Amino acid sequence: MYWIKWFFSLIYSVCKHGINLYTILDSHHRISAHKVVLIIDDQEIDCETLKYMSDQYIAHWYREPIPNKIGLMLENSLHSIAALFALSRLGKELVILNPNLVEDKLKVIIEQQKLFIFCSAEYAQKVEALLENIKTKDAEQFTIIDQQFNVKNHDNNNLKPSFFNLISVCSSGSTGIPKIATRQSKPWQAIALLDLLLIKLKFFKIKQIFIMTPICHAAGLTASILALSFAKTVILQSRFDAKKAIKMIKKYQVDSLNLVPTILFRLLEQQQDLSPVRMIITGSAPLNTTLYHKTVAKYPTVQIFNLYGSSETGINIYANATDLAEHPESIGKAIKGVQIQIRDENQRILNDHQIGLLWSKCAWSVRPNQWMQCGDLAYRDEQGYFYLKGRQDDMLICGGVNVYPIDLENILLKHPNIKAAQAFAIHDEQMGQCLASQIILKNHQVNNVEFLQEIQTWLETQTPRYLRPKYINIVTEIATDSIGKPIITANKYDLSSNNR
Repeated sequence: MYWIKWFFSLIYSVCKHGINLYTILDSHHRISAHKVVLIIDDQEIDCETLKYMSDQYIAHWYREPIPNKIGLMLENSLHSIAALFALSRLGKELVILNPNLVEDKLKVIIEQQKLFIFCSAEYAQKVEALLENIKTKDAEQFTIIDQQFNVKNHDNNNLKPSFFNLISVCSSGSTGIPKIATRQSKPWQAIALLDLLLIKLKFFKIKQIFIMTPICHAAGLTASILALSFAKTVILQSRFDAKKAIKMIKKYQVDSLNLVPTILFRLLEQQQDLSPVRMIITGSAPLNTTLYHKTVAKYPTVQIFNLYGSSETGINIYANATDLAEHPESIGKAIKGVQIQIRDENQRILNDHQIGLLWSKCAWSVRPNQWMQCGDLAYRDEQGYFYLKGRQDDMLICGGVNVYPIDLENILLKHPNIKAAQAFAIHDEQMGQCLASQIILKNHQVNNVEFLQEIQTWLETQTPRYLRPKYINIVTEIATDSIGKPIITANKYDLSSNNR
């Protein structure tokens, strides 16, 4: 009955407001105003509250005109999410920015895109300092969004409907200047995704989804919008904290988690019960087999799903619980509506088991129904399963042999005293390039010198020579970006010891 009411409510909202993100909020508010739609930390926010704040912003920014192209520093906060809905209703062209992006990269984006910045008071000083150094006149102003406007009589009936405003999302920028992926909100282009959401992921059965990636990233934003579209309660943290996350899972009886493998690893470290959780959806980084097997052993009743895609191409490949049980190293098969090819550097299509660049074509990419390079190296087996071999930039040539750091990482993680591992390329005078690695130990009481000798001996029985790292460094932390992807830190790597 709810969905019948919502269907007619949606039609009314489209007629009144157009097709934009605010339309989703308005259509659900009409029939379930007091339903809790957001939980941020321990703050429960119902549909009425979110819509009221969005309406305040709409009225204020309609009366006080703002530029058409907006850079929204999107945080996991009520003010920030309300601003997102309001700016979409106003038909603004949005560029979603990561508030924690390093300043030089953020400066380049603002300057190139000529953005008027919307941010919270927390980041106002940072933005003001950046804008002082930017000469572009269109980027000389910003506004603080976490303030109360208290607009009286904020009836927005005079506002014309807005349709398909552009929304761009920046990549995390861990390997250079972030790329900006722009797509226009035309929902029919993604109809094929309904098969994935409703049938394979059983989205209708989910009640609450804990989205543990920042919503300024494509994965977090997409998951949040889809969940709100299907009237699910979206649970967020302003800053990820594993201990607090466990408490929230139990308190709110969360049945679904959306996360990256690094966050899953941190949850497992807590050694806590996750009994309310029925489904874990991973993505944005490879799910290594060791982590998968540990999760299944710890939580045998939880179904794990893996999604592969990018900011530019959207979701492309999917693996369900059965796929991962039978092919734990795989990222799955192409989903309905997606074509995948593995090509060499000359764009020739490769055969099964040949490693090359992964290309995809689908209707919901930033260039609909055009072939796009995903930037990852992969191969396909005869059953149609795909296997990642790392980023194109990660591959190195060691003595004429193509070497993939992800292979060494997966082997290191099999050692009983290694908790985390990162492998990367370094220059070598004899071989051209070779591997180095940094590891985190489970038992910090061991003698590091003796362990390094032990691990090199162990690797000799586990790997061919070209996969053995020239240097291994024991660290207490591996740097990650705001979404949880490891950041290559070779420039900080101490190459003066641990020579094999």
